[in-house]
Amino acid sequence: GVHSIEYTGLPEHFLLFGVRSEGRWESWETVCLYAELTNVPTVPLLWSGSVDSEAALQSLVEELVQQPSAVSDPDLGLSPREGVVVRIAEAFPAGDFETSVMKWV
Repeated sequence: GVHSIEYTGLPEHFLLFGVRSEGRWESWETVCLYAELTNVPTVPLLWSGSVDSEAALQSLVEELVQQPSAVSDPDLGLSPREGVVVRIAEAFPAGDFETSVMKWV
């Protein structure tokens, strides 16, 4: 697949990153359940846990973006990481999207 980056190891051309249902975004656990039930892979989970400050989050994201894409095939060449998405793990109302999800590109 080619977007702004040519990926060398995509498992599929569509990767599930969220499930919106009845006015809310479902929890990451529920996203993974839907992925399993529909046989659609999720985007790679790069890290899971909590940070205790904005500085800690910034440091973590800066570390993650320096690594090659998780959908690279080392035998075909490593793709750069396009970005990092950070979201809260629990479900949240659709109206809270802008305060519950962020993307570094």
